[in-house]
Amino acid sequence: MKVYVTVERVLSRGYTVEVKDPSEVEEAAEALMDHLMEHPEEMEDSGENWDYAVSDEEGRDLIPWSR
Repeated sequence: MKVYVTVERVLSRGYTVEVKDPSEVEEAAEALMDHLMEHPEEMEDSGENWDYAVSDEEGRDLIPWSR
């Protein structure tokens, strides 16, 4: 029986961003995201979480995402 194990590694880090108006929140978040995607090394000291899930050849979950 063949099974497929999907492994996920998530880095999390909070940032404080100053905005003048709630209408600017999405634009500020997108700008931060763009910056971090161009400079991923700035996330090196982030918190880290790992998880996995397993499914069979028909796509049925044998072990769902556990954490």
